[in-house]
Amino acid sequence: CWVCLGCVGEVAKKVGLQINEDKTEYIVVGRRDITRMYPSLKVGNHEFNRVKQFKYLGSVLTEKNETEKEVAARIQAGNKCLYGLTRILGSRSLSRDIKLQLYITLLRPIITYRAETWTLRKTEESKLIILERKILRKISGPVKNEETEGWRTRKNKELYSGPRENDRN
Repeated sequence: CWVCLGCVGEVAKKVGLQINEDKTEYIVVGRRDITRMYPSLKVGNHEFNRVKQFKYLGSVLTEKNETEKEVAARIQAGNKCLYGLTRILGSRSLSRDIKLQLYITLLRPIITYRAETWTLRKTEESKLIILERKILRKISGPVKNEETEGWRTRKNKELYSGPRENDRN
C-alpha cells in the first residue's frame, strides 16, 4: 500500500532506526513481465533502486523466483567447501564412514540450505546428483582395475552399492 510507505521513515525514527539509501534496495516478485513498472521507489526523501536479484540470508532471490540461480549458488558453495575439505576427504587415514559423516554434517547442509522451498526441474536435480557423485568419488577414492592392473574412478553403481544406499537420503 503506497500510503503505508510514506510512514516507514517516521516509524523507523520512532524505534531508533535510520534508512540507509545506499544500502537499501527492493525487488518486485511476480510471474508477469513487470520490468518497466516501478523502476524506483520513493519513501519520504529517500529513493531506492530496484534490483533483479539479491542475496538475502544466504539465498538468491530473483524477480521471477527462479530456482536455477539458487541451485547454482548452492552448488558453487558446495564445490568451495569440497575444495576446502579435499585433503581430509582424500585422506587414506580416515575411514569411509567418517568421511561420509563429514559429508552428511558439513557439505550436505550447505548444498541443501533452503531446499524445501525449491521447485526442481530435472536439470537442477541432475546437477545436484552430479555434485553428490563427485563428492562420493572423492570420499571413496579410486579402485584397482584387475584387467589393466591400474587405477580407475568408481562407477555410479559402485558409489551407492551395498549397505551404503541409505547414505543418499
